[in-house]
Amino acid sequence: MITATQYIGKTIYVKIDRPLGSKHPKHGFVYPLNYGFVPNTVSGDGEELDAYVLGINQPLADFTGKCIAVIHRTDDDDDKLIIVPQNSAFTDEEIEKQTAFQEQWFKHILIRNPNVSKTHFGIYGIICRNNQILLIKKARGPYTGMFDLPGGSPEKGENEEQTLRREIAEETGCSVVKSDNRRFKSVIFGDFTPQSGEHGVLQHNAVLFDIEISGTPLTDGDGRDSGGCVWIDAADLNAQNATPYALIGADKPLIAVSDANDNAISTHIRRTPLPQGRYIMVSAVLMFNSAGNLIMQKIAAHKNWGGLWTYSAAGHVDAGETYEQAAVRELKEEMNVSAQMKKELPPVPVFKDGKLFSRHHVFITRSDAKITPDPFEVAEIKEISLPELKSQIKANPDNFFPPFVAAINNL
Repeated sequence: MITATQYIGKTIYVKIDRPLGSKHPKHGFVYPLNYGFVPNTVSGDGEELDAYVLGINQPLADFTGKCIAVIHRTDDDDDKLIIVPQNSAFTDEEIEKQTAFQEQWFKHILIRNPNVSKTHFGIYGIICRNNQILLIKKARGPYTGMFDLPGGSPEKGENEEQTLRREIAEETGCSVVKSDNRRFKSVIFGDFTPQSGEHGVLQHNAVLFDIEISGTPLTDGDGRDSGGCVWIDAADLNAQNATPYALIGADKPLIAVSDANDNAISTHIRRTPLPQGRYIMVSAVLMFNSAGNLIMQKIAAHKNWGGLWTYSAAGHVDAGETYEQAAVRELKEEMNVSAQMKKELPPVPVFKDGKLFSRHHVFITRSDAKITPDPFEVAEIKEISLPELKSQIKANPDNFFPPFVAAINNL
């Protein structure tokens, strides 16, 4: 079980025993950041829990900051906390880059969700014919009894292709004749099946390949993971009978959903009824230009709330995304603008029938880039100053998307 995730989001004191610029006592490399430990803790290796301190460019003796993530080593029982100054933000890419001097030698997963209690990494094959996909029936683990992609974890010394071929042969009895379209995915799964007897939240990272096979798939299980193969229509798959990766393989529009504390807790097929205690996660962007004016859009007429003025861009958080990653993607998709988020406003709760339905995480960015709106999403765009916008909202509130109005009030 992962225990270091309990520190995510909390203020942590770190004793620095290897300050920026010092040398490793055994291997001799120089530390490009401050590195230390959290006193009176115990990590998986029996030592005190280690921590990287990011965002400070001078040697330190100690530091108190916020834990924003955990580097969980999958081949070494020694997790590392990522500690930063309060109100600082670092992307996954930035964390990986700054810790690569040491973490490049270890297989690991970056965890940002404090609920995560278990991790897994695997390599899987997507095998389709017409409107069907080849899946296995899981015989063990959190997905017990559900349809899943064939595949599994690498064995020592294997590369991705070797793992893929071995796992497909073991679970389907078939040979891989072609593999392409490699992509990395990460999902949170918190709805373990009753048959599994397990509880918690799984962060499941995977490499997916589209593959072609030769041979006849096994209808009997392999005696371990698989209860047998089956060709199944994509239309017959849902969140109750299929794993997130089976749904991704079947091209289902999979989004992230949160718990009452606004932590990603599981995945969900878009536009299907939400289970109780699950909430839609939405990211929104307010993009300002160098003149200080906001670029807002009018929602296309065929969409929900069509014809109302709203954020610069907004949309659901896809499975495996953070709120910030979704904000960057939505801005690119709807406005064809690439920009990093500069600041986050307080979340906007959205209610439906008097009950909490979703939360909008609203990010601010600045850009003078050329805007090319997606006509399917956006009917019109407008540049407007904040005083003028607030005046228009006051005069004609029905012309504006309500959560957008709440976000502007938060400014």
